[in-house]
Amino acid sequence: MTSMPDASPRSFTFLLTSSSATGHFLRVLDIAQQLSSRGHRVLFLARSSAADEVKRAGAEHIPYTEYLDMHDRIAALRRVEPPSWFPKVPLGIAVASGMLRGNGAPLAREVEPILRREKVDCVVHDFFEYGAGWAAERAGIPFASAGNMGTSLTRDELPLLFGLVPPFKHVARIPALAHALMDKFLPVRADREALGLPPYRERVSAMAQAMVSPCSTSSPPTAASPARCPCATARSSSARPPSTSPPPRTRTRRTSPLAPSSSAPPPPAGMAACSGACSKPWPPSTSPSSPPPRAPRTSRRASAPPSASSSTSPTTWCSPRPGR
Repeated sequence: MTSMPDASPRSFTFLLTSSSATGHFLRVLDIAQQLSSRGHRVLFLARSSAADEVKRAGAEHIPYTEYLDMHDRIAALRRVEPPSWFPKVPLGIAVASGMLRGNGAPLAREVEPILRREKVDCVVHDFFEYGAGWAAERAGIPFASAGNMGTSLTRDELPLLFGLVPPFKHVARIPALAHALMDKFLPVRADREALGLPPYRERVSAMAQAMVSPCSTSSPPTAASPARCPCATARSSSARPPSTSPPPRTRTRRTSPLAPSSSAPPPPAGMAACSGACSKPWPPSTSPSSPPPRAPRTSRRASAPPSASSSTSPTTWCSPRPGR
């Protein structure tokens, strides 16, 4: 008699970490509560004062031993009173540089022993605590960054926050300059290389690549495969239940006389794997109930004969947009 396979969902061990800054801490704490309610074991690395809130979320609190919380570092920097004549912009850059650079290698050294001791399956960290992601990368464990305006990148791979903060709003208009300034004042490439990790891509600031999840950029792959990453549970933990509203009404689009027929040949090599780059499926399907196409209008002006390049081949459906 053969035994039936166990269909019960598997539980994982997650390690979450965040600074005690309210806007960062509460977001990661909500993920911890969602994961623990689904039967997963959740470890939360945070300062000692956050123990009660972590336990109420159903997670196990692990206090820092040597790492200094980012919120505490900010408080220490604010106690230093600069001279009144000191420019505010250089002071702000120095504070931000000292605040963020300490979250790399020191936090990675704090997290890595916990990963081995607790046999952690996945790491979820606040985007400022990117050192936890480095530790997971060294251990070959999947990791994800808790996304918000710091991890949401524009098409120029700049944090969305740059377009809203007045000091950076004008710099973000020149992406190359913005990335160069981030590498200049927030240098983390040397800290990453000191841990034996592969370097980040050039022309994109290392800080922008460190703060986001690995699937958001083209950073070097880790030993863990994103396809089997249990962090997908964390990304879908706050998903809303399926809507019970009726399905939206579908509208039939009229067929253009230049559109290829349903018996069109397959796309050429390189376009068959097009996913998301083109806005129409291959080949474009035509509904049998759609009305017949309109006859093309004839212009009064004498039009030039069609050239050899203006063909109606199916490749026009997957051709890139102008300027891309």
